[in-house]
Amino acid sequence: MLVAKKGNIQLHHFAHHSAGVACAHVAETNAHIWAKDVLARVKRLLVPETRAEHDGQSRGVKKAQVYDFVEARLEKRLGTMVPDVILLMADGTQLIVEVRVTHACDEAKLAKLEQEGLSAIEIDLRRYRTSADRQEIECALLSGAPREWLNNAKQEKFDEQFRNWLVAKAEREASEAQERARRAARAEEQRAMRRKRGLRAALRRARSPG
Repeated sequence: MLVAKKGNIQLHHFAHHSAGVACAHVAETNAHIWAKDVLARVKRLLVPETRAEHDGQSRGVKKAQVYDFVEARLEKRLGTMVPDVILLMADGTQLIVEVRVTHACDEAKLAKLEQEGLSAIEIDLRRYRTSADRQEIECALLSGAPREWLNNAKQEKFDEQFRNWLVAKAEREASEAQERARRAARAEEQRAMRRKRGLRAALRRARSPG
């Protein structure tokens, strides 16, 4: 295996302790550690788009946006979990960041996030797991790599608002359709009345002498 020669988080260089272990393992470890270190230092991150969903339909609520944070906590316990990073905004809002280098978050963790009402995103760095380029990993982490919501504490609210909007839209469209049908029926009724008046006038003319 490889043994770190310096004990800090950046893992400056390694010596081979024994042969037979691929260096890709070291790079993969670097990708994960460096990613957390970057968030602790930069405290800025592109957060993915938020979408509301209901009955197979969806719409954007918030576009993907770069947010600034005031604090980053690395692997600190939060309830029953120990996230990779917890980012805090000035108003106290928390965002959990999970860095995916190998496996995605399991179902148990996803269930805990939802149960405890915690907002969390996952950043997919699998493409960079063998990279030894710290700058490349930093750029990928902050904005370039794919990212998605694992759970959004406000998702239920957004979905409910979207559902209400869809219901109101359907009711409005139904009302408009009824109004169009009423106007069409009224127009047809008026045309029928004009035809009747025309027939009566024609009959009167036909009966008139000369």
